[in-house]
Amino acid sequence: MSNVVGRAVNKLNHLFFKTVGKHIGMGSPVSKSTWEQQYSSDVWDYLENPDEAEHYECIVEFYKKYTSSNASILDIGSGKGVLYSYFKKWQPVSFFGIDISDNAVKAAAKQFPEAKWETVNYDNQYVDGKFDVVIFNETLYYFTRPVKTIKKCLDENMKSNGLFIISMCEYEGHDKIWKDLEKVLTVKEERTITNSKGQTWVTKALVLKLL
Repeated sequence: MSNVVGRAVNKLNHLFFKTVGKHIGMGSPVSKSTWEQQYSSDVWDYLENPDEAEHYECIVEFYKKYTSSNASILDIGSGKGVLYSYFKKWQPVSFFGIDISDNAVKAAAKQFPEAKWETVNYDNQYVDGKFDVVIFNETLYYFTRPVKTIKKCLDENMKSNGLFIISMCEYEGHDKIWKDLEKVLTVKEERTITNSKGQTWVTKALVLKLL
């Protein structure tokens, strides 16, 4: 898909999200061509800044609190591997990062060759393997149907008694996504984080709801 077509698709997706999707728990997808363009530039480099650190550190803390130290991780939408860098500061972990962008995956693999990285569009592609922890760090709301994506994880990639760690910034429609998620998952802990710039994230550790 060309950048021009990708931008047109993004505009249509965003318009649908603003008018309909945000009310019914849908996400707002971005085209692969857009991700490739952004990850070929420095658009996302700000994620490495100190004012972004606390919500990354929260994810690591939830991992340490609710899993064993050797629990395997699937990071869906791993970008250039910023989250992995926070785990690496703590200790080595079994980490598999997937992203829709080839450019992001190449950058992550170059900087962190000891982890596993792969280009995957999780909306319509299969990932082999079962994991103790599945993380969506500021990525779940880019999937067309976030709850359907979680159910796919449960069916295909989550070990029994596995843990989700999900972080989403405060934005219109995200409260509806959280509400729908909690029909399927039980919250073990949640934390609201606001940095010095006034940006706010909600980060939660969740498990499958028992019937």
